[in-house]
Amino acid sequence: MRLFEIVDSVQHILELGTDRETGEISNFTLKRLDEVGLTLDEKLTNTALYLKGVEAERDAVAKAAKELSDRAKIHTRQADRLRKYLADNMERVGHEGLSDPRVKLGWRSSTAVVVDADASLPVELLCVKTAPDKKAIGELLKSGTEVEGCRLETRKNLQVK
Repeated sequence: MRLFEIVDSVQHILELGTDRETGEISNFTLKRLDEVGLTLDEKLTNTALYLKGVEAERDAVAKAAKELSDRAKIHTRQADRLRKYLADNMERVGHEGLSDPRVKLGWRSSTAVVVDADASLPVELLCVKTAPDKKAIGELLKSGTEVEGCRLETRKNLQVK
């Protein structure tokens, strides 16, 4: 589906030159795009229109994924609640299992590690992840304080509207 009228040669090159598994566009494809018999402005315009279509599809897929993820969470909560209902009722009456041609219920033993919230563990039993606090580093750099191995970098970001 095309949202915009794009020159067929640009559309064709970009569609054929995109890896369907990874979304990567090869340098060869971009070279072919450079060789199309259009002015630079026409190539830029048509490529930007193609980009807008790709971004629109990305947004639609992300929206659908979020909706499906939300639905999955609802089903997970429902399944958890029903599983708890079954376990509570079986435990209450001391039921060891149930077998029916359509379903089978039974208990399985497992082991879990439980750590109390107020447990004082030695450092070798702790897992700590560290990452640079880029916001704090940025504030220091902007105020004129030097931070070893860090710098502010001005970048240009293309906007396509």
